[in-house]
Amino acid sequence: MSKIKQRYRIKGDNHGHEYFVPVDQEFSFEVWLESSYENVGYEGPDFNENRIDGRFTFTDPRCE
Repeated sequence: MSKIKQRYRIKGDNHGHEYFVPVDQEFSFEVWLESSYENVGYEGPDFNENRIDGRFTFTDPRCE
C-alpha cells in the first residue's frame, strides 16, 4: 500500500513572489495574502517559509 503524497501548487502574490502551497491549503494561503494586503489580523498557517527564493527543484510534476 502506498502512502498518498502531498501535492503542491505554485501561487504568486501581487509583489512578484512565488510560493509552493499545499493544494489542501490554497484557501488559507489566499486568506493569508489578503490579510497582508489589508494589514488585518490573521490566525492561521504562515506561508513565508514556502516562498521560493532562488533555485527550486522538484520531482513528479503533473498537470492536475
